[in-house]
Amino acid sequence: MLYAGDNDLSFGWKSPDRVLADFKAFVRTVHADLPQTWIYYISMKPAPFGDWQLMDRTNRMIAAYVRTQERVQFIDVSSAMLDAQGKLRSGLYGWDPMHMRAPGYALWTSIIKPVLMARFGPP
Repeated sequence: MLYAGDNDLSFGWKSPDRVLADFKAFVRTVHADLPQTWIYYISMKPAPFGDWQLMDRTNRMIAAYVRTQERVQFIDVSSAMLDAQGKLRSGLYGWDPMHMRAPGYALWTSIIKPVLMARFGPP
């Protein structure tokens, strides 16, 4: 499981292309030594702080790359965090505009757990 990129983009440390290149390098490194390993990339989340359009664009770039790879899966948590108008759902964040509260993590668990159970859970 890998969640990465939102701080890099939010603080201007990296471009979307650099975040994608770093993820590609991560996949190559893991699969070079552990070729049967499954890698799951959790999408960057929308937050009150940060440039969501930039993160969303980067998520789409990573998702497109993942579709070309074996044993790599993109898990979209960001769509469920937005309402019908594409705005951040209330209650997911508290005073801190970057870190979620318990309802946000519960939402993520409801999305990620079935993916992992489908692959690794009991038959």
